[in-house]
Amino acid sequence: MAYKPKVGDMIRWIIDYKSFISDEELLYPHEPIYEYGIIIEIANDDPYSVAVACTNSGKIDIIHMIIDGFEVISKG
Repeated sequence: MAYKPKVGDMIRWIIDYKSFISDEELLYPHEPIYEYGIIIEIANDDPYSVAVACTNSGKIDIIHMIIDGFEVISKG
């Protein structure tokens, strides 16, 4: 990963899917539902682990860029 998140960046990550589609063998997620937030703190030991103030729910979450798959949509 080239870009390391910074305090003030706006990010989004998938929290659920509206629906699923299937072929004869597999089920695929369709129409992701995103949570959005602003990074308020970055972990000292892992620059991809951040505390984020969520804009939809109003709560504070700790998420990881690789594990939770968030993407930076606006640099702060």
